[in-house]
Formats: sequence, structure tokens, C-alpha cells
Amino acid sequence: MLRRLLSAAGIGGLIWLVTPSLAGDCSDDCDTTRRQGRVFEAGTSTVIYGAGSPRAVRTWCPLLIDSTGSLMNNSVVQIVNGRITGATSTFTATGFVRAVICFGTADSDQTNGAGDQIGSNNIRIFETINASDTVGELFSDGRLAYRANFAGVTHNGLEWVVCTPGEQTPIPEPDEGTQILAGPGIDGAAGSAFLGTPGAMAVSSGSFWVGNTNFDAFTGNIPRGANLWLYAGTPRDSTTADFSYLQGDAEVFANLNGVAVDTGDGRQTQPVLARVMGVNYVVFGIQDTTNGGSARPGLLVVDAFEDGNGFTDAVAIVAPTGYRFVDHQANGGGTNVFENAHFDMNSSGQLVALAESIVADPLVDFPTYQVLLYDPVFTAGRITGFSAPVLIADAGPGDTLADGLASPPINTISAISAVGINDRGNIAFTATFDTGIPDPNDPNTTFTDTAAYLYHAGTGTLHQLLLEFQTLTYDNNGSPIELTLGLIAQEGSDAFMAKSLANTADVMAVNFRSNDSPSVPGGSRGVAVLAIGHLGDLNFDGVSNLADLALFLSVFGRSFGQAGYDPQADLDLDGVIGLGDLAILLSQFGQPQ
Repeated sequence: MLRRLLSAAGIGGLIWLVTPSLAGDCSDDCDTTRRQGRVFEAGTSTVIYGAGSPRAVRTWCPLLIDSTGSLMNNSVVQIVNGRITGATSTFTATGFVRAVICFGTADSDQTNGAGDQIGSNNIRIFETINASDTVGELFSDGRLAYRANFAGVTHNGLEWVVCTPGEQTPIPEPDEGTQILAGPGIDGAAGSAFLGTPGAMAVSSGSFWVGNTNFDAFTGNIPRGANLWLYAGTPRDSTTADFSYLQGDAEVFANLNGVAVDTGDGRQTQPVLARVMGVNYVVFGIQDTTNGGSARPGLLVVDAFEDGNGFTDAVAIVAPTGYRFVDHQANGGGTNVFENAHFDMNSSGQLVALAESIVADPLVDFPTYQVLLYDPVFTAGRITGFSAPVLIADAGPGDTLADGLASPPINTISAISAVGINDRGNIAFTATFDTGIPDPNDPNTTFTDTAAYLYHAGTGTLHQLLLEFQTLTYDNNGSPIELTLGLIAQEGSDAFMAKSLANTADVMAVNFRSNDSPSVPGGSRGVAVLAIGHLGDLNFDGVSNLADLALFLSVFGRSFGQAGYDPQADLDLDGVIGLGDLAILLSQFGQPQ
């Protein structure tokens, strides 16, 4: 990892700190040093602003890989049947691990093969060809929609698989993985179809909506625009979507709302899907390809898509004057297509987005970044507008909040990334911040680091949760196992970003690396899982009740490394589910979580 120096002129210098080497063997566990799933920490947040008190934070590291062998796409996380469950994927050339990996909080094989821990991590899809997968949406029942890609027409599709805590048998690709779409250009079929990371929304145990913004080589093999298909168990015909927001119509809509887009030059982002007050909505951005394209949309479109009216009654959220929203390249070649959306909507219709100020050259000038919250306005049960945005955090030359974020930030790394909002209205993101620690060799220069943040809506409080250089430790009977975290993944440091927050709980999954270059020997990339609060809520359903007590008593007395040890019941994370944890649980019993 590196600690960066920030000065008025930009980056002032580098200091390298290297952690022990990790092997690249990932046939089952990716970390042969046996640290993944064995280091954790209980602590409290630091209040950056607001009237709220510090919140309890439990942190686990369920996954490590060798950074010299594989890159890691950012992670998604949800509560699946009361269990913290997440997914990530790796991206690399032939010779290193290429996989979709499901994770919980602990390693299932911590005692030389003895014991079956709850909340294990393991490979779900193991690529046997030069291919990579990009995780999209993880549902509350464990279904994961992802993009299978990067090996030409033999591996170009949308698929799903089930992630559940506990041991699972890896599925070899390209023979397995349940296909969502079928048609020209999909999974070996002749034709042209450009796909991206899917948006998705569960309908029932057997069906879900999937959204994808598509392009083709002027073949007409797939509708050019943002498309929605209802998947119900058999692959859908990619050439015929249930609902489409076509490129030409998007260009007209953008121009009507003050965002200039020339005919043929309109680009749409990958869509986000959300169910709000019983109505299904789609959200996507539009921009002219000469002004940032899908990576920097000038407006966001919000529409109740099942009404079937397309853009007719869609709502436009135009970026603030002097700003564009931040997203990523929707499809095609390059690396930024291996990303998830940079904006998000919850079940109340609240929308959070990241905006970037327009500068002549972002690689030379310092943009200002803003996390913006938009509250919906309803008419007759439909979203018909949004309130003026609320500024949650900002960073850069034009920042106005005393939130401690880096100002100016590093111009090659976005100051704020991985923005998401959950159904509680709480907002998570990662960011660079100014430590205020001066460089002893230059009084005009200070260090900047990276961290994970959560904004608590109920108290209007921004919490700093996890910091670069933080060390996670397990006592291990007097022989401590330690892992020092590195850079918390940011746009530009790791190009494969995704929202970091579960839909129904204050649980985050953020990626990190132990140094700022995968070419530095001995580095590692990993996933950190954070539970903020929920000390009386073992199953993360929002209340502390008899169900949580029953779960606790069923594992009482278990220690880390024993069969049945449950990390979610180890409330003080001392490795033993004991009387101290019971006291914490009882102090929270009956209270909203």
C-alpha cells in the first residue's frame, strides 16, 4: 500500500509499505497464508459531522487474493436469510484465478479441514477459459445476476447463480451458470450484441426483472438502448425486450430537458431497478458521447416502466449547474465496463448520485465531487418529481461541507466512490480524506488516506468506519494473526466499482489492497465486511427480539475454529460467543436496530 502526500501542486511523494506475500492458489481458498476469514475487529465509528453518537462497527476480512496475479472487481452484499452474504469476481489473464466468489464473514476451513463455520467464503463459478465475470445484483434469496464476458462470442452473456453461506461446489465455466438471455451474439451464437453489467430486481423465487443497456455493430440483433426483460426460468430472446428506452428517444428526451445530445451520439448508462411503493422503476443516465457519454451523464431518467409509456411520463433529474453525474462506460471494450452503477435508489424512492464538476482536463485540474440525495415527490402513487438535492459529502476545490474529505483530491483518483443507499435511507461510500498529518520534509504537504463512510439519515450524521492502514487482529491464543489494510478501493485506483451497501441493513462490503500497485511483490487484494450497529439484531431484520436470542443461545459457548461458531453472534469479536456477548445482546433487546 502507499500513503499519498497531498500538496497544492498535487501529489508530493510516495511511501511504500509491503505486507507478506500471498500465494495465487485459489482452487478452494484464495489465501494460503490462512489469514482470510481469521482476522476481525470490533470498534466504533468516528463522527465526522452531525449530532449522532459513534456507532459500533464490526469488521471481518473474508477474502484475500494475490494482487500480483488477479485483479478484483468490487463487491456486492446483502442479507440472505438472516446471513451476511456477498459476492465479488476476479479479472485476470490466463494462468491466475478467474472466478465468481461468494463470501460471508468467516473462513469455512480454519482448522486444517476440521469444522464447518457459518458464513464461509468460496468460489462459486471457476472460469476454465480466459474469461471474466462481473457481479451485478445480489437478491435477498441469494440469487446473483452477473455478466459473463471477455472471451469473444464464446462467452458473452448474462447469467445467474445462487450464493449462500456455507460450502458450495464450484461450477466450471463455460458449461454452467444459468443463462438469462439467448439470441444473436449471445454465448457463441452468431451476431453482434454488446452487453454490460446487469441491473436486476427480484419478483418472486422463480422470476426477476433484468435490465441492460445494449449496443450492436449496426446489425439489429438487439435493441439499441436500455432494455428490460422479465426472466421466469427460461432464457429470454435478447432481440425482443419487454420494455425498451431506445437511443433515438433518449436523445429527444435529453434535449427536451436541457442536455444537448446530437442525433446518433446519445449514450445511456446501465439501468438500476427498484420497487417503490409497489411500483417498479428503472433509472438510467443519458449524455452525448462527446461530453462524457454514459460515464458522465448530464441527467438521470426515472420511470415506472410497467406503465408502458416509455419517456412520455418519465422524470428527469438534471445534474446541478457546472456538474455531471458519475457513472461508467455502459458496454463495449475497455475496463470501465466491468463496473456497477454509481447511483442508487431505495424502496422509498430516494435516489443518491455522485456528481463531478466539469473541468477542462480532469487529469490536470481538480474536479469537485458531491454525494447528492434526492427525495421523491409523489402524485397518485407515482413519482412525478424530486426535491432539490441534499448535499451529503463533497471533496475538491469547491467543497462546502466540513466533512474532512481531501481538498483538493488526487486528480487521478475520484475522491468519492461506491455510492449506495439502503431502505433505511442511510448512504454509504468510500472516499479519500486529508489526514492533516504534515510531511516532516515539507510543511505545505499533508498525507491523504482512504476510508469507508456511512451517513445515518435519522441523526444527520456522517460516520467514518474503516481506514487505510487499519490493522485487523485475531489473538489466536496468544499468537496474533494480523492484516494491515491498504488503500480502500476508489474509482481510478481500482476501476471496477460497485455500490457497497446492503439494501435492508447497515452492512457494507468494500474492497482494499495492501499497496497501491499490483506489481509490487507481496501485496494482496481483499474484501472487508462491515456491520454498523445491529448489536442486538443477529439476523439483521431491524429488530432485537426472541428470534435473535434463540439464535444466540443455539451457538452459545462456541469459539472461533469450532464447528458452528457464528461470527454474527460474536458481538465483541473476541473469538468466543460468551457472557460478554449476552450482556450486549440483552442491553439492546427489544430496541429498534
